[in-house]
Amino acid sequence: IGTASLKIRQKFIYNYGTFENLGVASLYKRKGVASILAKERIKIAKELNLDFLASTTACNATSSVEYHKKMGFIIYVKSYGFSYNSYSFILPLNKLKFLRINLLRIMIYVLMTSVGRIKKYLKND
Repeated sequence: IGTASLKIRQKFIYNYGTFENLGVASLYKRKGVASILAKERIKIAKELNLDFLASTTACNATSSVEYHKKMGFIIYVKSYGFSYNSYSFILPLNKLKFLRINLLRIMIYVLMTSVGRIKKYLKND
């Protein structure tokens, strides 16, 4: 009827999973099989205490893009390739850890741009 895989990965301090190899037999499409498979992978990812899930799909695959959004994924980057463009999606699972790191990155960015503006301002005086 259908198949799906969840690959466990690690990058920096994050343990995450990637949605891969989702396929549903044409006779069973639009009957909720993909959603059942996705919910099961999300359940397993939470049991494994993963920080987030990631997935990629072609921009012109509108049903796949809508499916990801329906499952709670958000687009975080659009990639431009030679043969097709793709969206990379992310679904945060460990929200506190995910938010802490992103807040730290934002604070560093604000600090660095502020320092640059202050230096530029002082040079002009």
